[in-house]
Amino acid sequence: MSHEPPSFRQSWSVPATIVAVGFVLAGAWVMLGAPDAVAPPTAMPEAAVVGVPVPPGVVVAQAGDPSLGAADAPRTVFLFTQWHCAFCRHFFEATFPQLRRELIDTGRVRLVIKAFPIGDESQPTEQARRAAEAAYCAHEQGAFWEYTERLVARGAGYEAGELARYARDEGLQEEAFMACLEGGEYAEVVATTIRTAVAAGITATPAFVIDDQLYEGALSYAELAQILR
Repeated sequence: MSHEPPSFRQSWSVPATIVAVGFVLAGAWVMLGAPDAVAPPTAMPEAAVVGVPVPPGVVVAQAGDPSLGAADAPRTVFLFTQWHCAFCRHFFEATFPQLRRELIDTGRVRLVIKAFPIGDESQPTEQARRAAEAAYCAHEQGAFWEYTERLVARGAGYEAGELARYARDEGLQEEAFMACLEGGEYAEVVATTIRTAVAAGITATPAFVIDDQLYEGALSYAELAQILR
């Protein structure tokens, strides 16, 4: 099993509505081709939040955060994501490969992942949160990026049996993986990243925090490169 992040398959993403954090507060937990050649979801609106200040110290790297790039890279990009949303999938398929090739692998940027599983009309919050916890359990076995590819695939399901199958397909130790997932080993980690997102004023996924500035929406590589110039 390789621990190297895979190149996410290109595909057309299905339309979806960017979710609002008010949905979470109402009844849920306060919870990789040529990049720009991949068309975004047809319903994708322009980013509602562009460069809004986040209080310093609210979004920081924590031990155990899945990340790529040198820890001492001059710039850090925090990505708040959930795995089922079409816009998050578009980021992983269309933007991530070039971001990694041009900025992460060259030592200029570190990408840090924060789970923000708030759910939407296509995926209940409970299942979105379970998928996030499963990704962290896979990360424990060194397969976060491979497992993420499974989770963001179109039609991926997040029932326990399906999550176990993805682990099996990636060659993970299934018994340890399921013990981690069913034991809620990362439930508090996910709850903490949700609280961090809420404190940062994040209302949708994907969302990026760069130099204590918040950007919401599936940013293209060109947009990220402009912010990071």
